[in-house]
This record gives sequence, C-alpha cells and structure tokens, in this order.
Amino acid sequence: MARHVIHLRGPWQFLTHRSSGESHASKGELGIGLSTNNLSNAISLQATRNFHRPTGLSADQRLSLAIETTGDLRERVRLNSTPLHFADASDHFQISDIKRLLRPDNVLVLEWSAENCCGTWPPPAPSSVELWIDD
Repeated sequence: MARHVIHLRGPWQFLTHRSSGESHASKGELGIGLSTNNLSNAISLQATRNFHRPTGLSADQRLSLAIETTGDLRERVRLNSTPLHFADASDHFQISDIKRLLRPDNVLVLEWSAENCCGTWPPPAPSSVELWIDD
C-alpha cells in the first residue's frame, strides 16, 4: 500500500481566551503558536487551519487525518463542524478517517480547555498534523 503525506504546517490561526474575558488572536505554525502564545492565564485555546480537498483523490483511496502527539486527544477536534474520533496508531500518531466529511474547502479546528486538559496546562503541542492518502 502506497501512502502520500500532506503536512498541515501553517498557517494556523490561534484564538486564546483568558479568564479576564479577553481574547487574543495570532497566526503561525502549530507547535510554535502553542509555545509562543502566553497560555499561563488562558482558559482555552482554539487552533484553526483551512485546507482544500487534495487534488486527484480517487474513490478507492482512503484519506485520514493523522495527529502526532504524546498526549491523548482529549482536545476537541472538528472537521467542517463535525467532531472527529481517533484510533491509536504506531509512533504516537492518532488517526481519524475523514474522507466522508471532506468538502472542496475544509476547516480543521483543535480546541483545548484548561478545565478539561489532562494534567498539564498549557497542553503539549502536536508534533505533526497530516493528511494520509492511502491507495
């Protein structure tokens, strides 16, 4: 089985909500954006990335969203407003089949909340967010 990988590096848009009621918007790469946003007094963080349907995707190919993270995906992950569910895979990747949700223009959203975060805040940034196309 052949695999083509598309890395969703940037640009990500970040929206940080603080306990004071203030919000802060910024842009950047996912790992850098999470580490450079001042999250110590934040109560939630939203990272959004737009992407187009991969060209040449055929009916018999499988399309998955793969997120490499050392933590679990308790953060809410949505594609085009639909919550995604993940299965563990090797090398710290968690996988979700997304082909049925795909549109010509897509919006991927990752959300973290200090209240629901498992153990550490700010949360560890995913090392990689990728689209996997398998023949």
